[in-house]
Amino acid sequence: MDATPETPAEPLATASHAAATYLYLRVAIILMIVLLAGAVIAWDRSPQNDVPLGSISASWYTPVQSIFVGVLVAVGAAMIAIRGRGLQEPLLNFAGLFAPVVAFVPTHDPASLRCFGQEAGTLAGQQPPSPTEPGWDAAACTEWVLRAEFTVTCYLAIATIGLVLATIYIWTRPRAAASPKRSTLWSWFRERVLDASDREPTRNEELAGAGLAWAVWIGWIVWFTTEHAGPVPDNSFLLNAHDAAAVLVFAPMAVVALLSGLGSIGGLTGVRRHAEGESTPDPRRVAVSAAYVAVFLVILVGLVATGGARLLGWVEEDSRWFWNLEFVLLLGFLAFWVVQTWEERGAEREAATQSTGTTPAARR
Repeated sequence: MDATPETPAEPLATASHAAATYLYLRVAIILMIVLLAGAVIAWDRSPQNDVPLGSISASWYTPVQSIFVGVLVAVGAAMIAIRGRGLQEPLLNFAGLFAPVVAFVPTHDPASLRCFGQEAGTLAGQQPPSPTEPGWDAAACTEWVLRAEFTVTCYLAIATIGLVLATIYIWTRPRAAASPKRSTLWSWFRERVLDASDREPTRNEELAGAGLAWAVWIGWIVWFTTEHAGPVPDNSFLLNAHDAAAVLVFAPMAVVALLSGLGSIGGLTGVRRHAEGESTPDPRRVAVSAAYVAVFLVILVGLVATGGARLLGWVEEDSRWFWNLEFVLLLGFLAFWVVQTWEERGAEREAATQSTGTTPAARR
């Protein structure tokens, strides 16, 4: 009796496994954002809460704190783990690097303002007075300061080690032969920035991203170390790092959304070809591109409005303006990952259909 030949085992690491891993990461980000938004809204409307939240960040001082911190840390790690396309890769890594800082350095204690020796206001999101004004109670701030400084110290240390390892990996990672260099700066900008699609980031792009991350990160270390030794009321790091880190998360994400919108239709080259009738645009890709651009605009408007309100004092202390704007930013962030998941799943099904010659329904 002839022995039945054994079927060769599948490789442990395949493209389909990698695609599934990235899918799980994106879905995890979506679910964690929904978790945070749901928890914040639930507590804000809870009968046990007698001080309406004036911002999502103010939930750090509520029972939602564990969810707030955990979600930001996990989302930051997932953003770094997900492999971006072209210039999106260093931007995602940069945003993911600073996401935990938003959680580790909370917004000022707006629920009671006890650090300023004042009573609770009508909203948990009201702007605290300047720390240089009379009434600062350093003793009442001891726990708040210790939590922020200890977690930031630990994170700065471990993230610095991570940056070192990432830089070494980027430098030593084997890569395919580079494409011929373009003759002009505009040609390079058009190909690498405006027409980016599904290509792998180059070594130079990743090294440039790592260099930017190092420059900003060293600046943050100097900022934290310098202010750490000063008096609490004048500690600009503790009072401003939360907002600064939030900008460094959402601004790169806005750029990533814009680049994704261009890349999904072949960039400006694709727009020109479609306009001139050289090719028929794929309706799904056009819809994806429009969704990415909408996400870009939502995040951009949220950033500008939030920054203007804080820097220029556009809103009153009892306003829920920051609550609304932070939800605009959060929903824009959520929409990006929903759109990208939809886009990637569609691309995977198209690739599978082309390779098997069957429809997705027939394969099921």
